[in-house]
Amino acid sequence: MVVKSKNAENHLKYLEVAFDILDKCNMKLNPAKCVFGVKAGKFLGYLVTKRGIEASPEQIQAILNLKSPTNVKEAKRTTPKNATGQTLFSLVFGAEAVILTEMVYPTARTSILDPQRNDENLLHDLDTVEELRDQARFRMAAYQQKMAGAYNKNIRIRRFEVGDLVFRKAFQNTTNSADGKLALKWEGPYLIEAEAGKGAYRLMNMEGDTIPRTWNAIHLKNYFC
Repeated sequence: MVVKSKNAENHLKYLEVAFDILDKCNMKLNPAKCVFGVKAGKFLGYLVTKRGIEASPEQIQAILNLKSPTNVKEAKRTTPKNATGQTLFSLVFGAEAVILTEMVYPTARTSILDPQRNDENLLHDLDTVEELRDQARFRMAAYQQKMAGAYNKNIRIRRFEVGDLVFRKAFQNTTNSADGKLALKWEGPYLIEAEAGKGAYRLMNMEGDTIPRTWNAIHLKNYFC
């Protein structure tokens, strides 16, 4: 609870009213946690002064002490990403960084900067940083779906019929390591025994023995004789 007034006389009256309310509600205060007659104080993580509620210096200390970018990798942290629409800096600290270039060549936000308004903006950014991160997650999910759609649009799914002859891609565990670079890239032929669904097939060799597990169509190709 905070009792704030412009002068000492009114302050005593406001304290009497506050104590009367507490007494009616049968509430008590811990003297060890009470402070009276101060010009400024911390409350719920914020700084209450004669100017109003401000961001606590401890909360924004990481931003105030942050060094300017010294290489390309650090500069990318202040560049908005297509996937999120935000900078890595803003997602971590909840506020945008002012790069060194803006101090040499003033921009709109640096030339018309109002310190008091800037403190209010920092306070607002800290309050809404979780919302900003949620928006970034939603935008990233939509971006990933868009990229997947663009990629899948150009993919031609291989289709095989039961009874088709196919080659199977050779893997490290199915080839002789002594062959080295001369090892075969494809093995077979195999016969399509059945379709397992979602582009997967069951194979059997030319002797009629079923090959263990199913095989995806991307690891198969037609055998022409």
